[in-house]
Amino acid sequence: MFLSVAPIILLIMLTDAIDAVSQTFLKKAVNFLDAEVNSVKTAIKFILSLVRLKQVWFSFTLSIISLAIWLFVLTMAQLSFAYSVDSMRYIFVALASLFLLKERIGPLRWMGIGSIVFGILIVSIS
Repeated sequence: MFLSVAPIILLIMLTDAIDAVSQTFLKKAVNFLDAEVNSVKTAIKFILSLVRLKQVWFSFTLSIISLAIWLFVLTMAQLSFAYSVDSMRYIFVALASLFLLKERIGPLRWMGIGSIVFGILIVSIS
């Protein structure tokens, strides 16, 4: 069973890694604008400023690629399995936040991420 599941898990890991990079680019774009959104008017200005940034369009492109891979995964795997394994995105986003955005991740959050990894292993072997 593992051999037939391994390519599916690798594809899910790929979508999660792509999504983590995509979210990192969005976060960098938001940080670049350094805007305070506290009304509808400032929200509209903020969104209009965002759509002018290359990082946002690159992120959208990555999201479309990730979606295409995800749709392919859904043709090969049960949704309950694929969606459970898809929780690896939390791990990839945490690592991208740590290394690319230099965010601090506390011990309690790492324990939660470890719990996610353990859950993914349980789902993957059952």
